[in-house]
Amino acid sequence: MAFKPLWNHHEDITVDPVPVYPENPPSELQEGFEIGIDGRAYDVNAEKREKEKAEKIKKQLAEFRRMEEERKTREERRLSSKKGSKHEKDDHEERRLERERRHREIRRREEDGKQKKEAEDRRKREEEKKKEEEKQKRHAEDSRKRKTEDIK
Repeated sequence: MAFKPLWNHHEDITVDPVPVYPENPPSELQEGFEIGIDGRAYDVNAEKREKEKAEKIKKQLAEFRRMEEERKTREERRLSSKKGSKHEKDDHEERRLERERRHREIRRREEDGKQKKEAEDRRKREEEKKKEEEKQKRHAEDSRKRKTEDIK
């Protein structure tokens, strides 16, 4: 793998080159960097990160093109005079179904949040109950001890 100098390659990382001195052994380098022959720190994963960035951009571009194509087809359907009313109904139905799906998702998230909160409250109540029982046990033991001491 070819190493690329950090300062020429990746703008997001602001680590200065680390010279190799006895006080600064390579074990103190950040993870993902190595010391080159010239004594500078080089990013080992730079190529991998570049490829991931390129893949991400390709995916975003493909998504944008798909959305643009969908928009064009909807527009063509709407402008079509012969079958316009049927396509408009289809679009209306699609939008309604999408809106219902979003609302179901929101309700599901709210339910998840409520369930988590209820479980947390239940756990707290159980802990308080246990503490109260322990407190009562200690109090009962103390009173028994006092009674036995009083009898003696």
